[in-house]
Amino acid sequence: MRVLIADDSADDRLLLKYYLETRGHTVIEASNGVEALEKSREDPPDLVISDGLMPEMNGFNLLRAMRMEESLASIPFVFYSSVFKDAHESELAESLGAAAFIVKGTDEDEFWKKLGSVLAADARPPAQPRTEDATEEVDYLRRYSSIVAIRLEREVADLRKAQAALAADIAERERAEAALLSSNSQLERMVYDVAEAMGRIVEARDPYTQGHQERTAAVCKQIALEMGLSDFDVASLTMAALVHDIGQLAVPAEILTRPGRLSDIEFQLIQDHPQKSYEILRGIAFPWPVAEIALQHHERLDGSGYPSGLKAKEILPLARILAVADVIEAMASHRPYRPALGVDAALAELRGAPQKYDQDVVATCTQLHSTGRLAELLKS
Repeated sequence: MRVLIADDSADDRLLLKYYLETRGHTVIEASNGVEALEKSREDPPDLVISDGLMPEMNGFNLLRAMRMEESLASIPFVFYSSVFKDAHESELAESLGAAAFIVKGTDEDEFWKKLGSVLAADARPPAQPRTEDATEEVDYLRRYSSIVAIRLEREVADLRKAQAALAADIAERERAEAALLSSNSQLERMVYDVAEAMGRIVEARDPYTQGHQERTAAVCKQIALEMGLSDFDVASLTMAALVHDIGQLAVPAEILTRPGRLSDIEFQLIQDHPQKSYEILRGIAFPWPVAEIALQHHERLDGSGYPSGLKAKEILPLARILAVADVIEAMASHRPYRPALGVDAALAELRGAPQKYDQDVVATCTQLHSTGRLAELLKS
């Protein structure tokens, strides 16, 4: 039997390959869902064993894609993952047609006990490819986004526990070592580090936006300094910019990286990300209004933004700065649907829409560009 293993962990692929080859099966490997789907189309395997969470395309979306293709719809699909920790995840996978679920860490005997029932089901009738109407697609995307949001809440809870433990450790060491920096400075640095790590988690799913949040934060900080804002406001804005897109973790990666035009449903999911960012960030005890700034970074002065359609003074001043910096970084960078447009084009766009963007902020950016400082920040 030819078995395709899809997992971004080389160690897990090696273990599964050992299990299968010792019993005479041929193994094909893929490190993500996109690669697995391509290999399945080239030469359909007899069985697919897939991780749940992978970069580029995860196990849920791989299974969904295979069930919609006639040549792949009948292939048994087994999840080998640590992802199934609550009923929502298992129910979604089962509704898509998964044949079995095996939790990572299961010993070899239990592995073969669960896989054996799948291998023995040779008499199963051929499956017909699934078709989905718009309602079913919306239901799937919402359920998938809900699952990701639940997992994010767990990760945030773990980060908060780690933050509390580290804070306690710092306090203890400060009593023993007078030379250490103050606890406030230590904790602030830790919060920045956690924020940067959270930002990298988001960007790891989309190679086109890697570094986007850090570059946007650098631009925001320089704008705030040029405008003479207080240390508190500079810190607030910088931290919010570092994590303003954390809500994109609730958006399927293939939507974020799609080169073509998005459907209305997919674009609605994109527009939901500021609200998702707010829901994640408001649970963290930042000393700054990080969640509120992230929530408003796509609002526009004329009320044409999202998610709330705020206008003018309803939008936080710091969120207006983030909105401008976000546009500049995005337009100056390459995206899957267009090449980089450059800083000049970005500034022209901003100056040409005074009804949408704070022109005091745009003027500050123009001054930074004239000195070459803006280009330096966007290269970092």
